[in-house]
Amino acid sequence: MPPDEACERLGVPRGLRAELKKRKDYFDVEAGKVTGMDWNLWCEFSMTPAEFLATVNYTLELRLQGNRCPLTVGLHSELYSDRQLAGECRTSVPERRAALAQLVDSMLRRDELRVVSSRELLDWLRRPTALR
Repeated sequence: MPPDEACERLGVPRGLRAELKKRKDYFDVEAGKVTGMDWNLWCEFSMTPAEFLATVNYTLELRLQGNRCPLTVGLHSELYSDRQLAGECRTSVPERRAALAQLVDSMLRRDELRVVSSRELLDWLRRPTALR
């Protein structure tokens, strides 16, 4: 989760970690870590679309500033399905779809990123080569 100094730049008010602690008392504000699957963000932590985007984008920033190993984004298709029941998550299916589309669009506009399938990632991991 983005710390206070990164929140506003990422489109959310300062205090996101403190807010998440209110939602789930076991959340470690100092570490700021959550299992990064979409269900954990949307449903377990009841994130808004802005909080979801800030969290994934902050994680991506850390990856790009660090060892640059592949960032996998785990998604559960049922969270974006018209059959999804509304009660489990704070956001609606259309809100989640729109946030996911915004995330993918922003990633596709970045020259330093590659958006690939799991198969493509595994093939590359088996035979890594420098990306141009």
